[in-house]
Amino acid sequence: MERARVIYDRDVPIDETFERTYTLEWLADLPNSPSFPRYYLPRGQESGGPILRVTNGIGQKYLVIVSGEIGGFRIATWPDPNRFLVRPGGWLFDATEPTKAEQLPGFDGHTVHYVVPLAERSLVLVGHCCGIYCYDGEGMRWQQEDLFCCDDPQLEVAGDVLLLTAQKHGVDPENTPTLKRLDLMTGTPLT
Repeated sequence: MERARVIYDRDVPIDETFERTYTLEWLADLPNSPSFPRYYLPRGQESGGPILRVTNGIGQKYLVIVSGEIGGFRIATWPDPNRFLVRPGGWLFDATEPTKAEQLPGFDGHTVHYVVPLAERSLVLVGHCCGIYCYDGEGMRWQQEDLFCCDDPQLEVAGDVLLLTAQKHGVDPENTPTLKRLDLMTGTPLT
């Protein structure tokens, strides 16, 4: 049986904010033998990119091949300990049910620019150039796609309020980011 070479000199680029039930190894090569099932992100696009060997919480092993360049490749743990987010494409992968990988809503045609985990709330803020989305272990809690555009916002959390400083073209004064306040749990703009 042929063994895949594990890249030992470079760790999987993973944000370890949340607990997880799986382990990940970053492989240098795709094994020639079909010893492990293979799952491609996105599905059906069998092209090169980072190769992960995943071992889930019950010991099942399989490969996840992520289409794209290694340079922007990142993993973020998720409030659900069986899931992880693959960047930059915005794929949410379930280690216990690998056939159910899904692209986060709002990221079709966009890449993930930032991930802000809020462990004390079991929330994750994920955004791109013109939208921000809030997720918990069950799925998306809220989304806002009309508060800013083109440049990523600056984010702060103060209690139950998300402070978002950014510019929306045609609304905010030219080249002047403004402060927007949102209810952290609902995404509702606050006055």
